Formats: sequence, structure tokens, C-alpha cells
Amino acid sequence: MIRRVLASPFRRSLAAALLGVVLGGSTASTTDASPDGPPPPSPKESVEQATQHLLRALELMLMAIPRYAPPEVLENGDIIIRRIRPEGEDAPPAAPEGTAPERTDI
Repeated sequence: MIRRVLASPFRRSLAAALLGVVLGGSTASTTDASPDGPPPPSPKESVEQATQHLLRALELMLMAIPRYAPPEVLENGDIIIRRIRPEGEDAPPAAPEGTAPERTDI
């Protein structure tokens, strides 16, 4: 069962990140305690903080994945899959007037 769950590289890296957050948070809370400083956070606070960090990491990872529009089939049979540009991202420079777009032979 575990072998099937961890089959994809994405899931493996996600599992490794989660394990690192959980283990890193538990060791940091025990070694950072000093008699003069504030008391260490409760286990509940540590788990909540680790979960917030993990969700933020997942959010950043999802933002890095490019998004695409549904495929379009042209009359000549070509299939075009356009990339959706996020807000604020500059579009590539347009071709000058009177020039034909580049053609890619497949």
C-alpha cells in the first residue's frame, strides 16, 4: 500500500517535506527550551504552526505550476493549447505588422 502511494515523485517529495516538518518541529521544541527564556510552545501550537507552514509551501508550489486553457482544434487539424498568464505577467512581444508567424514543422 505505501509503495503505491509513494509511487509518483510529487507524492514522494510531499511526504518527505511533511516528515521533515513534523520531525524538525518536534526536535526544535525540545532543544530550544532554556531556563531563562519563554516556555516552549505546546504540542498543539507546534502542530498548528507546522500545518500553516506546510499549507503555505503547497500554495507556493501550486502557484509555480503553469495553467493552460482547454485545447482548441483548428480547421486544418492543428491543436493549440494556450498557456494562461497570471495577473501581472507581461505578454511576449508581438510580431511586427506584415510578418508571418513562425511555423513549426512536426
